[in-house]
Order: sequence, then structure tokens, then C-alpha cells
Amino acid sequence: MKLWVIFLCQYLYFLSENKLSKSKIQKIDGFDKNRKCLYFFLIGQLGLDDKYLKTTLKTDNLKFSLGDLLLSYAIDKIKQAQTIIAGRYILVDAITHDKVINFYKSNGFEILLQNQTTTKMIKKLF
Repeated sequence: MKLWVIFLCQYLYFLSENKLSKSKIQKIDGFDKNRKCLYFFLIGQLGLDDKYLKTTLKTDNLKFSLGDLLLSYAIDKIKQAQTIIAGRYILVDAITHDKVINFYKSNGFEILLQNQTTTKMIKKLF
């Protein structure tokens, strides 16, 4: 049985004052009051075929959905890259759909920007 569940794109992405207010940039950065942009590790696409949405993996007394497992794997890879190129936040560029938003929120992401079609969400790495 073949299981095609993920397409993952990771790279550094930045948002500047033309997308975020200066006060929001400063709040997220927390260090530099003159910062004009923020850099993120971007997870560009994380997808799971609908037929696998309810698939779970069990180990000991823990149960994980495939989506949680795939996101965890992507975050682990980002943490490895972080040791080389630094960075404090992960950004996902998700579709604006309640199911998708709730999935990322349940994995520690917060909404940064949102419109009718896309939602940018961030998670602090440390």
C-alpha cells in the first residue's frame, strides 16, 4: 500500500512593514525596536489526503493523528536547520478554513494575518 500524504516546502520567509504593522513586528521580535521586518521558517504546504484524515498511530498509551505526526516531523527538520541558520518562528500559510485553522491552533500556532482565502499563523520555536 502506498501512502501519499505530504508535500512540504521549507525555507526562510520574511514579512515587512507593508504586511505587518511596526508595533506587531516589535511585539513579535521583542528585542529590536527599530526592526522593520521579521524572518520565519515557512511550511508552505502540508497536506493529507482526505482518506487518511482519521488515521491515527498508537504508541504505548499515546495516540497521534497522521497530520500531527507530519507537522511534528516538519518542525523537527526546521529545528535542525535552526542550529545552522537561526530563526525563532515558524510560519504556515494555510487556507482559511475552520478545520485547518483549528488543526494548527491545536499544535500551538497563533493567527498572525488572515483574509478570506489565506491565514498566516506562527509558532515560536523556543
